Amino acid sequence: MPLTGEGGRKKSRRFGKSRLSCLAICFLGAGLLCGCSLAREELETEEDRLAGVFLTREYLDTGAVDLKMDWRGNVSFGEESGRIPGEVRWEEGHPQIVFPGVEGYGIYEVSFQEEGSVNSTGYNLVDPVFGYTEITTGNEDSMEATVYLEPGGLQSIYLNRVYQTPEGQVYLQPGQGLSSDMTVGAAMSSGVTEERTEKKNGEETKKKISFKINVVCTEADRPVSILLMGEEDNVIDRIRGERLERIFSEEDPKLQVPRETAYLIVERPETEGGTKHELCARGEEFISWLQPWGEGYLRTLYLSVDWE
Repeated sequence: MPLTGEGGRKKSRRFGKSRLSCLAICFLGAGLLCGCSLAREELETEEDRLAGVFLTREYLDTGAVDLKMDWRGNVSFGEESGRIPGEVRWEEGHPQIVFPGVEGYGIYEVSFQEEGSVNSTGYNLVDPVFGYTEITTGNEDSMEATVYLEPGGLQSIYLNRVYQTPEGQVYLQPGQGLSSDMTVGAAMSSGVTEERTEKKNGEETKKKISFKINVVCTEADRPVSILLMGEEDNVIDRIRGERLERIFSEEDPKLQVPRETAYLIVERPETEGGTKHELCARGEEFISWLQPWGEGYLRTLYLSVDWE
């Protein structure tokens, strides 16, 4: 079930779909609700479970180090054991997960028990910076999301694991990092997977869950002109300048297309100057573009197309 960070629209840019894997360019070591909710049976478990990943640009130093000693008395450093607690905030009946004081964005699969009920409700949550998200459910649940960054030389990302306790609390633990020289077209990805045994109504079942985030370097590409084309490939109208700005400035941008229009041509700025052209066939529901959103992120926005 493909979703995006803007209300579950099903079309967005896809930069290659791969099976859940981790592509490490350089190993560093250690909201907005979107999507669907689904009812789940009550799980009988006493262990914290992997419930998502939280993307940050900086390593999260909690100051806690896990020291391990083997039977010979040799001491080694294990994974950092410090936890950063999260908060679940409810807005209009829907949960939102935040980690106070920590800058970043996450994707989550969480469950909360319904008030006055023995059942729990499951939520797939996606923070708005992600432009494309694919969710699959079953014995192997997975969430895969894409985030876009502006060019900026060597850049790093950290994928921090998010856990949920049986009581419903969430927390994150510092994760591993990736780094790459982010020029236009560069990409990197990282994912985490957990396999566990769950009990449903006293019966044990195997469960696997995976989260993956793709990072793609590109540039803002908001349309500079939209051509309305007729059946004879003639230009009926060209929307640009102030007319186009007025449309984009609306809270929910929408383009009204007259009946005689056969298709649209969307003109976007080219990476090295000039203009590139993109065909929008009759019936397409929206035009998407990327816009700077601070901290080097690009956010996917949409222009709804209303065909008469």
